[in-house]
Amino acid sequence: MTDVKTPPVSKALAVFTHGRKLPIFLGIFAAVLFGVAGFVLYLTTIFPEKTLKESTAVTLGNGIKLGTYSNLHYLYGAAAFVAVIGLVVLVMCVITINLRKNRFELHEDGVVHNAAGKRSYTRFADIQDLYLFAGGQTALGGLVNNFAYRTSPDKEWVLATGGIKGFFDFMDEFRARCVEYRMPVVEQKLADGGKVTFRYLNSGQVYKKRFFGGFLKIKTQELTVSAEGLHVDGVTFRREDLQSVDLNDWTEKVAIKDKAGKTVFSCMSTGILSSDVFVNMIYDQIGQAPQPA
Repeated sequence: MTDVKTPPVSKALAVFTHGRKLPIFLGIFAAVLFGVAGFVLYLTTIFPEKTLKESTAVTLGNGIKLGTYSNLHYLYGAAAFVAVIGLVVLVMCVITINLRKNRFELHEDGVVHNAAGKRSYTRFADIQDLYLFAGGQTALGGLVNNFAYRTSPDKEWVLATGGIKGFFDFMDEFRARCVEYRMPVVEQKLADGGKVTFRYLNSGQVYKKRFFGGFLKIKTQELTVSAEGLHVDGVTFRREDLQSVDLNDWTEKVAIKDKAGKTVFSCMSTGILSSDVFVNMIYDQIGQAPQPA
């Protein structure tokens, strides 16, 4: 991602950062685990030597013998196991602390992203791809709790995760401003006789990402909108033949139909990059009033 100048605004309208509760909880949890590990090691100093040296044979259910171990071995093993878990939790704590350095400053016509001491500003009008997706424990339910944006396909994604405090307010404001500032750009391009290209993921890929992750590693297909109409897979559907845009919350799909009632394009709404801008463009094409969100 290329840095550009910070916008000429003295103060951001809002600043969004990751919350402090999770790193505090993880830090306390790690301390407790290390404390338990230390207590187990302490037990090795107060138990009688005879008790510590008592041994038992360990045998699997199929009769295979794993060996003979003393109580001292068990205590050391338990302490090591708890300490390893504590170390993992501590690493998670450090990661979440570093995430707090990753923040977003919302400005009137753009957003500043701060990460690892690097500031980059992106105008809403320049965002070509806004990718909404569901991840984590709520992924299968389809609840959008992450988004990423970029100014062109050859640029890196900037990721905003659900761990950001006030995430949904941030996402709603971000989406609204993308529509507000991006729409005049694409409308002017159509007025100049150009075509506006959108990228999308098929439904299978959307579900695959929800199950297996790797959200930003996507393969997209393209469709374009022009003053003539909608162009999909080399087929042009003239604007005067388009009838409606159906948004189905149950199936999560956007379906565009012609006057004969035939679906000319259908895709999961979260599979369409910059879906809000795309849907609004199609509304303008067919003269349909936008449906309430």
